[in-house]
Amino acid sequence: MFLRKHATYRLLGASHMPELMEDHSWFKNDPSLKKFVLGSTSALGATLCNAVNGTCNFANTVTLEENLECTGDQECAADTLRVVQVGEGAGAVHYEYVRPACVEQAFYADAKKVIYHDRYQDSSCANPRLPYASEACCEGTFDLTAERWSGYLYDQERVVFSTAADRCNAMG
Repeated sequence: MFLRKHATYRLLGASHMPELMEDHSWFKNDPSLKKFVLGSTSALGATLCNAVNGTCNFANTVTLEENLECTGDQECAADTLRVVQVGEGAGAVHYEYVRPACVEQAFYADAKKVIYHDRYQDSSCANPRLPYASEACCEGTFDLTAERWSGYLYDQERVVFSTAADRCNAMG
C-alpha cells in the first residue's frame, strides 16, 4: 500500500517520531534506533525529495500520483512503513506514512491474537493479512519468552502474519 497511487506522506522534518502512530517515548532520543532509510536509487525517496536543480524541495504533504516500484532488499521486503528517512546526515528529513482510513474490513477470517509488548493481559484479535504486529518467535507452543528476528527492517516495524511466520521459520 505504501507504494501505490494515492499513498500519502507527512513531513516530520528532523524528527523521526511518528505523530499519527504511537511509539514509545524512549525512542525519541535513542541513538541506536534502527530507522528505515530510503536508498539513493529509491523511487519513493526521489518522489519525496522532489529535487529542483539537484536540491530537495520537501513538501509538507506528498501524495503519490502513480504506483512506484520498490527498490532494494529493504524496501521490497517491507509490509508497511511508519517513518522513512530521506537523505543522510544533518540534511536528512523524515516522512510519516499515512495509512488510508476506512479501507479495512470489520469482519475477517482466521483472526490472530496480538499481545501488546510485554503486557500479556493487553491483547486483541487482528486480521492476519494486515500489518498489525511484530514477529515474536518462540520455541514451543507454551513458551512465553520470544526472540526478535535479527533481520527486522526498522524499530517498531509492523508485519503481516505470513511475514512473521517466515521470519520465525528462518530462525529455526
